[in-house]
Amino acid sequence: MRILLVENSPNVARSFSYLSRQTDITVVKPYHYEKYPAPKEFDAIIITGGRDSIGDSKYFPYLKIEAQFLLRAMNLRVPILGICLGCQIIADALGGIVGVSSFELGWTKITLTTAGFENPLFRNVPRSFYAFERHRDEIIHLPLGAIRLAKSDSCKIQAFQYKDKPVWGLQFHPESKRGNNKAMDSIKETNSVILRNFLEYTRK
Repeated sequence: MRILLVENSPNVARSFSYLSRQTDITVVKPYHYEKYPAPKEFDAIIITGGRDSIGDSKYFPYLKIEAQFLLRAMNLRVPILGICLGCQIIADALGGIVGVSSFELGWTKITLTTAGFENPLFRNVPRSFYAFERHRDEIIHLPLGAIRLAKSDSCKIQAFQYKDKPVWGLQFHPESKRGNNKAMDSIKETNSVILRNFLEYTRK
């Protein structure tokens, strides 16, 4: 399986290195204005979080270039998973609204909507679980046709799917491996299931 990892901040790709045991990962660094490979060369695309903001795209033109690339990939029906900033880039590119809200930091309780509980991305995931958050921006309004899949107390859109397309966004970080105790191991395993579900979907 060939995965394109769009790394939106230096060294973020390291958090996904364990996926290389089951996939062939290519990393592109938009903030260095690296050239994107053709989307059709890959079975799936994962867009990471990052330090910059959609609201600052006039200062960081790579964000608009990245959005254009993702729209091309969507038109080719390449499965896409956007995480944190990646989630926001997808929403903004599709006509949603991203804005500044309350700062979420740390392990946060996520609750699936009915649609989320039934969505293949959250197969074998409990209705409520904890996930790591680090963001100030969030999606205020979803793109037309997008389906909300999860929420938290301070962020009403924690996950979504765009229509019936293989395009998902997660405001939280399922790749996070912070914490080293038995309780955290269980939480991290739940988050790993989400990433595995995405990879399994791409194999179909």
